[in-house]
Amino acid sequence: MHRTNLTAATADESWGGLVLELPHPTGPGLRPEVADGNRMVLAQGPDVMFFAEVDDDRCGVEYLRTDRYRSPVAPLRIAEARAIGGQGQPSWTVPIC
Repeated sequence: MHRTNLTAATADESWGGLVLELPHPTGPGLRPEVADGNRMVLAQGPDVMFFAEVDDDRCGVEYLRTDRYRSPVAPLRIAEARAIGGQGQPSWTVPIC
């Protein structure tokens, strides 16, 4: 994962956003599929993550979730967070109005 600060559009602000670039995946991270009978599947690569069937009256859903989900984003390690900067610095927080 590569982190890049975006500079603000005005001269009085030193930081305006953040870009996180991830390595290119070999295929789509999550792939939704639908079938007859109001059925849906959510797959990640060859593994199925989620099965669902929508009621005919569209007022409910029965679903089954598997334990095979893998996040496409690597967890942020504490060493990476500490390298960004100290609390209170522009690279740490930005007020949202």
